[in-house]
Amino acid sequence: MRTMLKLAVVAALSLGTTVAQAAIYNAGTLTTVPYNNTSIVAPGSFQDTYNMTVGSNPSVAAAAVQLVLNFGSLSVYNIQGLSASLFDSGNNFMTGATQAVGSYDPVSFSAMLGSGNYHVNIAGNAIGSSGGIYTFAIAAVPEPETYALMLAGLGLVILVARASRKII
Repeated sequence: MRTMLKLAVVAALSLGTTVAQAAIYNAGTLTTVPYNNTSIVAPGSFQDTYNMTVGSNPSVAAAAVQLVLNFGSLSVYNIQGLSASLFDSGNNFMTGATQAVGSYDPVSFSAMLGSGNYHVNIAGNAIGSSGGIYTFAIAAVPEPETYALMLAGLGLVILVARASRKII
């Protein structure tokens, strides 16, 4: 009888514990085409890591968005305290964002970086009965000079097109 009672207590205690989870993803070299990944995490706390390389374009923008799925009072997928934190290759914190308590807003940041290797940690506590779902996206953002050069080139193309139309 005592053995059964001990087993019941151990089983009850193990139900209340959460297991930390971690996944590592490789985003490769960032370009202006966003890298994105959708992850389903089991209930409990988690911290996923996204490794990346920043090339000659040092400006990046990132966002993490969670999907919340509720059926009445039953929370199927939900993440509490979703956060995104950017670190350099020496594991020095650079920037990041965390959801406000009770918020479902996306977390996002942008940063000017030098060429090199970086990683972003996405963390939170999946409190839904099936865990949580989030999508992470990050991309290199062209610098304003790139846009100015592109607009100047477009202006020249328009001028040439107008001039050739007048000649014909």
